[in-house]
Parts: sequence; structure tokens; C-alpha cells
Amino acid sequence: MMTKQLTERQKAKWINPLIDRDDFQCFYCTGKFGKNSYVFDHLNDNPHDNRFDNLVLAHQSCNVRKGFYGEYQVIAREKLRKNEAENFLAEWEREQKHSTHKETSDEADLNKTIIKTSKQFLIQELLSQMGHEPRRDEILMKEAIECVCYLVQQETGRGSHTAVQRHLETLTCVISKEFARKEVNGKKYIIRREGL
Repeated sequence: MMTKQLTERQKAKWINPLIDRDDFQCFYCTGKFGKNSYVFDHLNDNPHDNRFDNLVLAHQSCNVRKGFYGEYQVIAREKLRKNEAENFLAEWEREQKHSTHKETSDEADLNKTIIKTSKQFLIQELLSQMGHEPRRDEILMKEAIECVCYLVQQETGRGSHTAVQRHLETLTCVISKEFARKEVNGKKYIIRREGL
């Protein structure tokens, strides 16, 4: 990507993969950075060559020193050759996509578990089971949320009250065939539909 200057957008795009590739330290002296004390250094000293492979993070002073310090120039050329051969960015972007897909997949699996557990809990508490009367006629929404959240966390190690509440509200919406909601004296209850 050849532009006149490295833009703020490019800097934002490159910072995380640069840190993953080289750590958050000066490429030349390996010293740590203070707050906002780094610059994007062009390995080949061409400030218009803003390819990821041509960039490293450095102290401003090391960046300036490279202009007249032969050892830093040799290190920079060697790093550029290595970067171009490895194609780190392509692999890093693949891993990011896979990681994002995995998180999305994990979230979908958790939602399925919450829905399944919520439905099982309401059936067990409010509907007749094998000829036996229901355990109860109503259950406080707050209690249902706490119980389902506990069961989901036991199974998955995760699960928030908010997510459980959202799914319980869906299972008790106005078109639900099995369960409904009612409010008495400011308290919300889940009940079974008439005729069940």
C-alpha cells in the first residue's frame, strides 16, 4: 500500500498484528515503551512504503538513530527480508477470522443450552409429568432466572442472568403455546397456559 504517509487508520489496523509479531517493545533496542512513546518505523527507510512487512514499532530516538547507525540499518534490512518471506499478516488475519468464528459458534452453542435448559425447567415446574400434577401453578420470574442461570452455569461454566431472562421472556411471549407471564403487585410470574 503506497501512500504519502502512514494514516491513522493504517496505524490502527497494523498495531495489534505488529505487537503479536514483535511484542510491544522497540524493535531496535528492545526497550519498553512509555505511554505513546513509539513510532511506526519503515524498515527500508521509504516513508511511502506502508506495507505491513515494512513496519516495526520503535522509540523515536532509535528511529532517528537508524539513519546514521549502520548496525540498525543491517538489522532493519534483515527483518524486512524475514517479514516478506514469512507473510505473517495473512496467517494472523486467518487466525483472527477463525477466532471470531469460534466465539460466534460458542455463543450460539451457549444460547442453545440456555433455551433448552429454560424450557426443561419450565416444563418440569409448571406442567404435568407422567400423570402427576404440576409441581406448582406459577413461578416468580426472578426465581426462574436464578435457577436456570445456575443450571446453565453448572453445565457450561458460563451464562448470564440477562441472557437467561431474555430467553425466558421469549418462551413466555403472547404467542407461546405453553407458558405465559403475569404481573401481581409489581412481581412478575411465569404460568402455564390455560388448558395445559
